[in-house]
Amino acid sequence: MKLRTEEIAYINTFETLTGAPVKDCVVDEERIIFVVKEGYMGKAIGKNGANIKKLEKMLNKKIHLVEYGDSPERMIRKIFFPVEVKEAYITEKNGKKTLYVRVDGREKKRVMGGGGFKIRIARTLLQRHFGIENVVVS
Repeated sequence: MKLRTEEIAYINTFETLTGAPVKDCVVDEERIIFVVKEGYMGKAIGKNGANIKKLEKMLNKKIHLVEYGDSPERMIRKIFFPVEVKEAYITEKNGKKTLYVRVDGREKKRVMGGGGFKIRIARTLLQRHFGIENVVVS
């Protein structure tokens, strides 16, 4: 995984402000997604969300945090939190890995996020960290 100069600058700003270590950063048109080292989510958020609010104002973008998980199954649970992931497993076909995720049918909209935001984050982060080509939610 390679980070661009812009992402490295955002990581430095985030770590300096929050004191929480960052494992990855993804920037899109609307927001910055920081992947925070496991166990540091509270520190990253700050009291009553103070760190997030300050960063959003400073960087003029929405901030989204994800806590790192050391396996695709753990990571997907953290990305989709607070929705409960009932099952997550990987299949491989023609050298391409797919992560299948099962959630309660009533929670599917929450898992997708507004405009498919959460599923896009899941696909991007799982590709970058674990080589997963696709995420399928059922």
